[in-house]
Amino acid sequence: MNNLTDAAGILIWIVDDDPIYTAIMQATLKKTNVTCRTNVFNNASDALEVLRERADEPDALPDLLLLDVNMPFMDGWGFLEQFANQRPDLAKRPLLCLVTSSIALGDMRKARMYPDVAEYLVKPISVDKMCALAQQAGGASLSGNVA
Repeated sequence: MNNLTDAAGILIWIVDDDPIYTAIMQATLKKTNVTCRTNVFNNASDALEVLRERADEPDALPDLLLLDVNMPFMDGWGFLEQFANQRPDLAKRPLLCLVTSSIALGDMRKARMYPDVAEYLVKPISVDKMCALAQQAGGASLSGNVA
């Protein structure tokens, strides 16, 4: 995990148990001109724990949180339930996107029931979409469109 308090660029958290997908996401981010730091959590429980520990430190909280829906132990839905309880204590609210390989309409409908979910994204996320998400998350330092 990278230093959570590094001051350069936006902070993006990738919460996903698939190491291949997290490597693809990091490669996608490198193809953008977005100045960012990334932290990868391979399970939702660890991400929630860091949110609890760093709730009053806005620089340690993510600007953009990419949350996988299907993970063992605690899935994305379980994360969202607990996140809703933690959100009032957070010094900064991240742009939270559900990321999944599922195109199931039921999952899309379920995602709309969570006010914290900004977008429901189907893997893989394109370079252009990552740039747009970074801009939407706020504070993105862009030196152009894409590399």
